[in-house]
Amino acid sequence: MDDKKLKEYRGEVINRAINVERVVDVFITQYFFKKVNIDFMTKALYDEYFNFGLKINILSKITKDNKLINDLRRLSSIRNLFAHTGLILQEYIDPFDHSKGFITKTPNPKKLEENIEYAELYSEFNILADDLENKLFTVYKENGGNFIPVADE
Repeated sequence: MDDKKLKEYRGEVINRAINVERVVDVFITQYFFKKVNIDFMTKALYDEYFNFGLKINILSKITKDNKLINDLRRLSSIRNLFAHTGLILQEYIDPFDHSKGFITKTPNPKKLEENIEYAELYSEFNILADDLENKLFTVYKENGGNFIPVADE
């Protein structure tokens, strides 16, 4: 994958992960305050040290939907791979015969012998995000939440 495409995917994944995280924030405030509490969201949930993993752990205590929690964790892991990896290594196909060219790869930090396949992760991420956004909004509404979309300008 070329650098330009990776940057495009990276931006999309990070932006969409932020959107999913905001739905989780709204769900958490709805659960504890029976309404969206902007003050709590801005002073607690949006704090730089209140990370997505902690929010997922809180959500795991207020819902017993293990698939939802596992999918959120996977989404977060994919987001982190896009945000924090990108070291591209070039390796000769044949170390003794450089005329055969080289391959480029980005090692997975958890399994260095594996290459990160960004296109596959991007596809998996989008499928997960679609499912999670729908599921979180449904659960939010089932618990008394009210979502009013903003009209396009």
